[in-house]
Amino acid sequence: MKSQKMKILAFSLFFALAATGCTLTAGTVPTPGSTSGSPASVPVNPSNAPNITKPGVTQPATKPTTTPVTTTAAGSGQTPGTKPSTTTAGTTTAGSTTTNPINPSDIKSGEAYDTATVRDWTRNASQAAYYPKQKLVFLTFDDGPSTKVTPLVLDVLKKNNVKATFFYYTHGDLSSRAGIVRRTADEGHAIAIHTASHNYKKLYPGRKANVEAILSDVRTATSNIQTVLGTSWKPSVYRFPGGSFSWTGSTSARKAMTQAKQALGNMGLQYLDWNAMTGDADYNNRDKSPSGLVKYAVKTTKNAYGHVIVLLMHDADHLPNTPKALQGLIDYYREQGYEFGILK
Repeated sequence: MKSQKMKILAFSLFFALAATGCTLTAGTVPTPGSTSGSPASVPVNPSNAPNITKPGVTQPATKPTTTPVTTTAAGSGQTPGTKPSTTTAGTTTAGSTTTNPINPSDIKSGEAYDTATVRDWTRNASQAAYYPKQKLVFLTFDDGPSTKVTPLVLDVLKKNNVKATFFYYTHGDLSSRAGIVRRTADEGHAIAIHTASHNYKKLYPGRKANVEAILSDVRTATSNIQTVLGTSWKPSVYRFPGGSFSWTGSTSARKAMTQAKQALGNMGLQYLDWNAMTGDADYNNRDKSPSGLVKYAVKTTKNAYGHVIVLLMHDADHLPNTPKALQGLIDYYREQGYEFGILK
């Protein structure tokens, strides 16, 4: 009799559940907000580069699934390629074929960071080896030294006790600018090679890197700086005029750029582009006032992948607003918890 009542109760429960459309599945816990016993998928914000809620604290990186906001090469109108869809921690990408077997203790010396490691950090964010918890920003200046602008830049940096990396364009005779070069070095800034000619047709004929022309240009630029600082000064950091990504529009161009990077590496030079900019020489930035440059830098910084920022600026004669914007830039990065570094 008891058994019969239990069967009737079981059938009653079964039909009640069927009437409401519910099912019972062993081991399944419905997710709040879902309409079935299947776990609900969590939506991913495609613009989520690692959010930094507090200085030194990172959240897991989510690589963007949509095309990120790009920054253009100064004067070239070209945009860098999209980030790699897959990465391997500890490797350098975009044309590099070797890993960066850096000893962790050698990554940082004072305020100077290993350039290949910084390049890996800007490309791969938290998926890169030894990715720092601390936010870092590298202020970089192209196309100096300028008798009009560079001293003003150095004044602001000195006032704030901030160091920067200067990618010098050593065209012509440096004797009239020798004092600026010496001051840059004496005040603890990094001096790197940019170019001696800035001649795109010579360096990239047919929009392809000419390895011999680039190496010859580097040797000339190095010699020009050594006439001021002495032959004991050796370059270790290089920036391609126009940015390396501007000259990779075809398979053959990408191959040529890879060869150029490898040849520079054989000379002891690590290249570095940027992942944020003030837009002081960028066609896409229509507001080149000091406040406009700060706004553009903030925008591109927020759209950069990760929290290691390489900021592109210029200390050229025809860009007088760059030093005027510099105090606002330094204030912004300090307020956001960034530390300043230079490249080695």
